[in-house]
Amino acid sequence: MESATITQEVQKERPWIRFWARHFDVLVHSMVIGLIWQYVHEASFEWISSWVTILMVFLWMFIEWGYMAAFGTTPGKKLMGIQVQMADGGAISRDIAFKRASIVWLKGMGLGISLITIVCNMMGYHDLRNAKTTTWDRDLKLTVIHKKVGFFRLLIGPLIVVAIYVIAIVGEIAY
Repeated sequence: MESATITQEVQKERPWIRFWARHFDVLVHSMVIGLIWQYVHEASFEWISSWVTILMVFLWMFIEWGYMAAFGTTPGKKLMGIQVQMADGGAISRDIAFKRASIVWLKGMGLGISLITIVCNMMGYHDLRNAKTTTWDRDLKLTVIHKKVGFFRLLIGPLIVVAIYVIAIVGEIAY
């Protein structure tokens, strides 16, 4: 007997799911990049500590581009059941993936600059709630699909994000 997998899509915009997916992606990848960087050249890592967030968000733009061009999603988006595609249902081209990653870096993440990021997140939330899409997805004619995900997946992404923040805070206090 063959078993079929039924994927149920959720039609509602989901700003908090997207928020947790993005933070999961940026923090997990930043942690990996930071560990590698510290191993390769610890002295330079210490020197740029005040610029690390901005640098990591900039690097994330290129990593996100690669994921989106190859898979139409990122690990955090995949975890949270999010897929990005062209409005006609087709896959995102490399060019569109780069444009989207660049615009998200600028308008969605505020270049990684703390206060600007907060304002950008609030504006993105407002757009998503009122217009049912973000400006970059609308302008690039992209559709964001939200698959129904279970409680465990909805819990694990935010827990990992919070855990990474706690580890970072404890690490700062310890030094």
